[in-house]
Formats: sequence, structure tokens, C-alpha cells
Amino acid sequence: MISSKKKKISTWALAVSTALILGATMFFMNSLIDKIVVSEQQKIAIWADAIHRKADLVNSTNSFFNTFREDQEDRANTIGQAFMHIITADMGEDITFYTDIIVSNHTIPCILTDMEGNVIETKNLDEETSQAIRNRNELNRVLQEDRYQRIPINYYGNDFLYLYHKESNICTQMRVVLNDLVKGYFSEIIDNSPSLPILITDSSITRVLHFGNMDSTKMKDQKYVSHQIKKMQAAHKPIKISLGSQQYGYVLYEESLLLRAMRLFPILQAIIIILFIIISFNMFNKARLAQNNSILVGMSKETAHQLGTPISSLMAWEELLKDMQVSPAITDEMNKDISHLERIAQRFSKIGSMPDLTKENLNDTINNFVNYFKPRTSSKIQFNLNIPPRSIYANISVYLFEWVLENLCKNAVDAMQGSGTITITLYEDRNYAYVEVNDIGKGMDTKEQKRIFEPGYTTKERGWGLGLTLTKRIINQYHKGKIELKSSSPGKGSTFIIKLKQVK
Repeated sequence: MISSKKKKISTWALAVSTALILGATMFFMNSLIDKIVVSEQQKIAIWADAIHRKADLVNSTNSFFNTFREDQEDRANTIGQAFMHIITADMGEDITFYTDIIVSNHTIPCILTDMEGNVIETKNLDEETSQAIRNRNELNRVLQEDRYQRIPINYYGNDFLYLYHKESNICTQMRVVLNDLVKGYFSEIIDNSPSLPILITDSSITRVLHFGNMDSTKMKDQKYVSHQIKKMQAAHKPIKISLGSQQYGYVLYEESLLLRAMRLFPILQAIIIILFIIISFNMFNKARLAQNNSILVGMSKETAHQLGTPISSLMAWEELLKDMQVSPAITDEMNKDISHLERIAQRFSKIGSMPDLTKENLNDTINNFVNYFKPRTSSKIQFNLNIPPRSIYANISVYLFEWVLENLCKNAVDAMQGSGTITITLYEDRNYAYVEVNDIGKGMDTKEQKRIFEPGYTTKERGWGLGLTLTKRIINQYHKGKIELKSSSPGKGSTFIIKLKQVK
């Protein structure tokens, strides 16, 4: 009883300790995860703000470039009009204003030709181009490759001059800078993004423009992409960003792989701790059981040894009584008791070592046991035997099996308080033999039923609580069978059932 209580207290202490450890671990990990989540969200917010600022820079540069380019277009048209005014001016008309416009052009490359393609005048051309365009074919090539725009100048009737112009070197360089800036805009978005899976979509949040920290192979699958978009939308609110040229898109993101792994870590840790505790607890139980078994074996062998001396003495007294011509009825009963004591000594001596099992007739074994046990119990105890006429065999140790029956019947006698009926039933199925021992005693409640085979548990005022423990050991370990409480109810009695492998 005390050992069982200590075991329960230890079990509860271990369970509470485990719960506290797991609770503290989960709390700490959740706190850490919450901090990481806030940190990642702050990084995303800072990154998105930087993207906004970068987009403003791209838009400002693009706006400036467009304004500069439009200004050059206007200047080129103004130069064309100046040429037309100069050519069509009346004699004596002051054309200084128009010539100043043409002379003041220091940036826009211009080529003035007649209708046949002969070069009349050039402005702001490099030496190589100036030499090349003297050939009419080279002129056409240069005009086409360098994308010159033409301004027709009607100076008389159907006669025209043509002013060809292109954007200045400054404008070209600005275009290269702008293209590089726009091109690097998206790559910078990805390269400088936090280490989170990121999608940048268009304004409809359906088409992915760029992505980062994701499997590029899987991103070729449109179903996978659509699934990721929906998942990221559900996880976090999309962040609106500018994409330049008055366009906008959205940044979608989800938790980093590290954070997701950290969320699983407490669960994995809890599983490992629980498994460790279960394994440790089982090992502790096995060690404790082995210790109990060694004590039990030692006590059994010592008991068998101590019984040897009084048995020898009783055998001597029996012989002396026979020589004194004492009534044979007395000496016969005394002989039976001595034989029973010898069997008890043999039972105890076999605890701790595997007994030799032999094929035995269970019908005869049960009958022999009842014939011996019945006269040594109260006359108020009745025995009912339900034994089939056909013999049933099993491999058993007769000494130990009789001990099992004796323990069950003694418990039944105690449960009935010396008055009642014990019913022993033997039956079989295809592979097994079954022995049931039933009494009409006080029975047991559910709590008692769970503990009846525990070492040290007993409801008797005098008892060690080892009878049913030894009984289970003999059947389960030595005979490779099974014994269990089939049924029991308070006030209605109990039924134990033994299951053994049948031998044909």
C-alpha cells in the first residue's frame, strides 16, 4: 500500500515537473517567436518605405528626363522654324533673331539637306559622322541607325529642305542612367529584401512581377504561384508600393523558413522530452521490478530452505507415531500434510528459475487439488466442479499450477468469510484451455480491480499482498499463459480466468 502510494506520488510529481518544463519552454519560445515576428514586420515596413523612396527617385528622374526630352523636341522644332524663316525672309529683313537661335544650339545634333539628300549644313556632329554623311548612302544609314527625326521646311512651292535631328548626347546619357535606374529598381527590391519569401505583384495582385527567397523552379508553375499569392494575402496585409510611371503594385510576404522552423521546435522538443520521460519511467519501473523480483526470489528460496528442517522433523515424528501403533487415520492425514508442505517447499524453490513443464491432464490436476483442499476448509464451503468428460491437456508444472489454484481458492474463501460456493470450470476452444474460478463473496469495486495484481496490495488485515502477484508471475511468465479478473461486482462475487495453450 505504502509503495503504491509512493509510486503514485512519484508519477504525479514527474508529470507535474514535465508539464512545468514544457509550459516554461513553450512560453519562452512563443515569446521569442513573437519578438521575431515583430522584428520581421518592422524590417518589411522599413524595406517597403525604402522602396517607396526609391520609387519616388525613379519617378522624379523619369519626370525630369521627359521634361528635358520634350524641351529638346521643342528646341529642335524651333530650330527648324528658324531655318524656314531665314530661307523665306525678304530682302533686307532682319534675321538675326533666327540665326541666333540656330547658333545657340550647342547640344542637339542637326543635319540640313535638300530634297535630293545633299547635305547643306550640320551642327553638333562628331568628325567621323560629318565625314561619313558626305556619301548619300552613308547619310541614310546614319539617319536610320541613330533614329534622326525629320522636320520638313517648305521654302518655295513644292520645294523643301529637311532638318534632321536627334536627342543630344546629354539626353542619351540621361536615358541610359534612367534605364539603369529602372532596371536596378526591381533587382534592388529583391536583393535588399529581408530574408522572407516575397512576391511583388501588379495592382490586381494576380501577376507576379518579381519574387525573392522562393524556389524559382516552382515559380514556373502557375497553380503554385496562385496558391502562394492566396496564402500570403491571408497571412499578412499586402503592402502597396510605387512601380514608377504612376503605376503601383503590392508586396506579399510570409514568415521566414527560420521562423516557421522555430514554431515547430517547441512541439518537437515537447515530443522528445515526453519520449525521454516515458523511456526513463519505463526503465525505472523495470529496474524497480527487477529489484522486487530479486527480493521475492530471495525470500522464496529462503522460505523453501527454512521449511526443510521442520518437514524432516515431521517425517521423523510420523515414523515414530507409526511405530507407536497410532491410528492409521491420523498418520495418513499427517502424511498428506507433510506431502503438502513438501510441495509448498518445492513451489518456493522454483520461484526465480524456469520450471520444467510437462504435458498434464488438467481434469485430473484440478480434481486432485480439490480432493486435497476441500477437507482443509470449512464445511460451509461448497465446491462445484464443471469439468468435461473429455480430457484437456496443457504443458504445466503441477506444483506451481496447484499453487495458483490454492491462492485463488483461499482468496475466495476469505472473500466469502468462510461460507459460500466456489465453482471451478474447465473448458476449451480450438487452441486454448480455460480454467475459471468463481466465488459468491463480497466482490471488488473498479478501483480495487485495477490494483489486485500489484505487489504489496491487499485488503486483508493480515497479508503481504503477494498471492495474486505470484499467481500472475507463475501463469504469465512460467507458463506463457494469461490470468485476469474476468468479472467482479461488490456483493456479487468475482471470477478469475486462466488461459493456457492447449496440447493435443
